[in-house]
Amino acid sequence: MARKHWNVTLVPDGGAVRTVRVPFTLVIGLIVFLVSNLALVAGSGLFYLKGWKSKQEARRMRTENTQLRTHLASTEGRIQDLERLLAENEQLEQQARLIAGLEPLDNDTRRMGVGGPFLAASEISRLSDVSLDSSVKGQTRRLEELMRRSALQQQSYEETLQSLEARQEALARTPTIPPLRGDYAISSGFGVRSDPFTGERGVHNGLDLRAPNGTPVYATAAGEVVHSGRDGDFGICVRLAHGNGIETVYCHLSAARVAVGERVKRGDHIGAVGSTGRSTGSHLHYEVHVDGTPRNPAAYILSPTAVVD
Repeated sequence: MARKHWNVTLVPDGGAVRTVRVPFTLVIGLIVFLVSNLALVAGSGLFYLKGWKSKQEARRMRTENTQLRTHLASTEGRIQDLERLLAENEQLEQQARLIAGLEPLDNDTRRMGVGGPFLAASEISRLSDVSLDSSVKGQTRRLEELMRRSALQQQSYEETLQSLEARQEALARTPTIPPLRGDYAISSGFGVRSDPFTGERGVHNGLDLRAPNGTPVYATAAGEVVHSGRDGDFGICVRLAHGNGIETVYCHLSAARVAVGERVKRGDHIGAVGSTGRSTGSHLHYEVHVDGTPRNPAAYILSPTAVVD
């Protein structure tokens, strides 16, 4: 069988035409050689490119690692600041609870806190860098604790404010100021005394405050007017109900400035000193009742005037 070959015709510029016989196997070998070398060059290029990309990725990861460490260091400082601030606020909160009449929170309650976790450390994938892994999980646990303590502190402050508001409302409805201002004197105290008309021993259920006729009379606490007008020997009288069984009574007035059902605040002008009813002269008869029982009004006045007998 004749060997296959290719005829290659060479046509030089200005020379004689020549024909060269090239064996087919040589052509195939040359093609295989070229393809093999091309594949080798391409493979080498791909290997180099892959290595270059790996180096770039490693460089990027080192940069990110450095940035992460810097961020963690900065976050650590902020967490420490938050821990100090929260500890200071907890001390103030404890003082506020005491003022509001509430029991202080114990340390075990504070550690448990309230609310769900911020981000459980166990949910974070383990990092290959042991020190970074420890820092991230440690900061996460501390942030979770800060979130719980903050939620508990907010709840405690809300409870404290509610208690203070309730106490403020109760205080506003407690008679704590004198019903007169300026120049006046207590001419008769609370308790057993001689009746100024009969001379017999009897019980005086209030204070007699001597002052000029027309001197303004003020409500000693917030409340509602339950009586305004004549009341037998008491003359013109105003009675205020303050809630919690507390009432105040203002008698022998020359005039009343409020009507039944009207709501008043502490310090509101409700009448004027007079000498109506069974009275020996211009004065205010002032009483405080708790659950229907007369109490010494002087015990409810924060800055009482000296008693003059």
